Amino acid sequence: MKCEFGICLCCDTAIATTCPTCTTRKPNELYTEVLVNLSNGSKMPIAVCVDCTQDIFQKDRKEIMAAIRAAWTREHDTLKWSRDQRDAYWKTHGEGILEIVD
Repeated sequence: MKCEFGICLCCDTAIATTCPTCTTRKPNELYTEVLVNLSNGSKMPIAVCVDCTQDIFQKDRKEIMAAIRAAWTREHDTLKWSRDQRDAYWKTHGEGILEIVD
């Protein structure tokens, strides 16, 4: 399971189209989001294809969050976050702290 913009988290179907002129990616007709409840009381949208709107709830919650955290880490790398920035972020978003509750 990999969390990546434009790819369904469940089945890896392309849910975004890349513009051939400017390379911007935008959601296509297969794109939808499901909301999951988090342990801090907030809700988080997860992008999936229209066929996986119910399947996502059958997947392992820890595996989903691990994929999402890996994507967050890649974003931190891209933005060249310092160790202090990362440490502060993971204090509120780390494993065992922020989890999917249903």
